[in-house]
Amino acid sequence: MSNLNREFLLPGEMSVTSNNMLLSTLLGSCVSICLFNQRNGWAGMNHFLLPFNKSQNFDTPGRYGESSIKKMIDRLFAIDKNPGNYTVSLYGGANVLSLPGGNQNIGANNVQLAKKMLANYGLKVSHSDVEGKRGFNITFNTENGKIEAVRMEESEEEKRLREERKKFGKKITNVLLVDDSKVVRSVVKKALQNCADINVIGEAVDPYEARSQILKLDPDVILLDIIMPKMNGLEFLSKLKAHLPKPVVILSTIAKNGTMTKSKALKLGATEVIDKDALKIYESMANATEILSQAIRMAPLRFKG
Repeated sequence: MSNLNREFLLPGEMSVTSNNMLLSTLLGSCVSICLFNQRNGWAGMNHFLLPFNKSQNFDTPGRYGESSIKKMIDRLFAIDKNPGNYTVSLYGGANVLSLPGGNQNIGANNVQLAKKMLANYGLKVSHSDVEGKRGFNITFNTENGKIEAVRMEESEEEKRLREERKKFGKKITNVLLVDDSKVVRSVVKKALQNCADINVIGEAVDPYEARSQILKLDPDVILLDIIMPKMNGLEFLSKLKAHLPKPVVILSTIAKNGTMTKSKALKLGATEVIDKDALKIYESMANATEILSQAIRMAPLRFKG
């Protein structure tokens, strides 16, 4: 199995293939449908975030179940439209780390739509693991149709977060810190440690680690560096904008006032761009605390989606 090519699906993506490979993704309230044709070996897997496209934004149709499911099934049925030749597996729709007062039914609504659309195509679900409180790590082997679905464990950080949310409710803002510098991450956490309404819920050293943390932890705000290994922050910001929009605050030494880098970051949707040098951490940690906390608190309000 380990010798097969791998493809990781981000939210809003899908894969339809006749090749032998491993398709994988991480799910929270999102849903993934895995289809495997036992007769010809074709397979399909998607990952959608919401049931319907109420905004009528067609730039990223894969984000919505109504279009994602239709596109995937239509592509497979163009090759073989006999629903009896397919095994169908359904995963996701969990209620994980949702904010108090938010929509607690997104996962259940995603599952309901998936089941309805599959039935409309005459496809019977042969296996499902849906809803609940924990997310999923899904790996689909298109060589034999086998699927490994693992429920995610609750980390100590998530337990602490749950208790904090009980205490502060909606006022808590959860932050994912993405920076390859251990020193910078340490400084930022220290600057924010006394902000009762802000939690640094997780850390990542590059965008590839960040995508897993985002899907697992569902942060409210992402604090993002630009110069990082594997993928730079602006490229990652562009991918987030297309597939999983989140409030993002850029924190970088190369995004100074008046630079093209800062202009591009704002154009890509960053709610604010902070020059690391402006934090002046060697003079006063209080200055860094004020700048970072204000940017994080304002990020959800400035976010345009």
